[in-house]
Amino acid sequence: MQTPQRLLGMKDHGPGSARVMVQAGQNLTNFLSTYGYLSVDVPVLESTELFLRKSGGELASRMYTFVDPGGHQVSIRPEFTSSIIRAYLEQIDTGSLSYRWQYRGPVVRYEPDLLNSQRQYTQIGAELIGVAGPWADAEVIALASKGLSSLGVKGHSLVIGSLGLIGALLGSFGLSERAKLFLLSNVPLLKDANFGKEDIYQRATQLGFLTSGYQEDMDPYVANQDAKVLLDKLDGSDISVTGNRSVGEIRERYLRKQTQIQDSNSFGDALEMLTIVANIQGAPSEVLNKTRKLISSNAGKEEIDYISQVIDALSNYELDVPITVDFGLVRGIAYYTGVVFEINHPAIFGTPSIVGGGRYDGLIQALGGEDSTSAIGFAWALDRVVEVLLGSNEQNLFKDARDLVLVRAKESSAYGAAVKEAERLRAEGKIVESQISFTSLDESLKYAVDRGIQQVISVGAKGEAEESNVEKQ
Repeated sequence: MQTPQRLLGMKDHGPGSARVMVQAGQNLTNFLSTYGYLSVDVPVLESTELFLRKSGGELASRMYTFVDPGGHQVSIRPEFTSSIIRAYLEQIDTGSLSYRWQYRGPVVRYEPDLLNSQRQYTQIGAELIGVAGPWADAEVIALASKGLSSLGVKGHSLVIGSLGLIGALLGSFGLSERAKLFLLSNVPLLKDANFGKEDIYQRATQLGFLTSGYQEDMDPYVANQDAKVLLDKLDGSDISVTGNRSVGEIRERYLRKQTQIQDSNSFGDALEMLTIVANIQGAPSEVLNKTRKLISSNAGKEEIDYISQVIDALSNYELDVPITVDFGLVRGIAYYTGVVFEINHPAIFGTPSIVGGGRYDGLIQALGGEDSTSAIGFAWALDRVVEVLLGSNEQNLFKDARDLVLVRAKESSAYGAAVKEAERLRAEGKIVESQISFTSLDESLKYAVDRGIQQVISVGAKGEAEESNVEKQ
């Protein structure tokens, strides 16, 4: 019979990496506690609708969804934020206070069968609910970076984007919500300024955002007005037309077609501007100055000023990490509305992100809240953080401050006395491993070296204990 295999995208942790996972996770939760973030817990299984309400189709295609025995469509959580907000709305008297919450646990998302892809992650994260403004954004971004530094992680870099700016740009073109969402979801493709844009043009034409083959020389607005006047006259007269459609139906169909042509022009202009902005990245001052010169709308300029204020506020935290502003960064979940950010590390193969987050002011109302409530959060991908730590060549990573002790019986009749001695030492706060199969002292000392144990105590049948210091080999 064939041995069952571990599922693709799932990962086992042996004692070494599991120890680092536990201790790194505990250190991060302790770190968040020093900033006043209280621990909360939410279910691993939720109604599928919770994640579909605002998360977008990209996430929906990656969820593990099924019908439970009771006939309900449920999903294993692909992220924490939606569940945290559901708990906020369902169980907590919101009042007027801000909430600082932290969480920890597994999430599951389907990833393509690519090398080093992972489908289950452990996330540790924080949500700041009820506070708006650059200082709130700066606190959350600083937490994400300083938490890594508190573990000893080095070499990471911070990337900041703004969906607020992208939204302001798209809003100035008079596009439909459907068109804006389409463009927003395709921003990552625009990193390839040539091929990506052409690909989006093709998709947009297929979806009807762009009209192909329109050859008329007349301005669509003029054609629209002329047609409106003519069809209004026809509609109010006794003149008959050929075919099965009435004059009113022809009028509506023609005007709708002309409106689509106008929309296609706006769509193309929006895509051109978005392509330029999505490829602007670099040092904050340089990027903000360059982008400010490109943007004419007041809403866009206000977003640029806001990002500048966030960067200034961050300077008070002395992060000591390189910061890049990248307006092509949009993250992969549709509920983000303002500042978004990622922290990358070069040790991670493929996508280098080990932290991600952003502002999602519309999510609470989308999930049933009466008012739009400010909120921002982030999550560390603990598995990736540990991958960085394990590759850092730190020999004593998260070593317990207490010395390890091995207690052994000198002979088989001394097992009872050895167990009692081990229990006594544990009561004193020591970490003790009992050797419950008889070995010689030399074998025990060799095992202690391999195991990283500091001291071996041999116990006789009458309870007499003899200490042997372990010499490193």
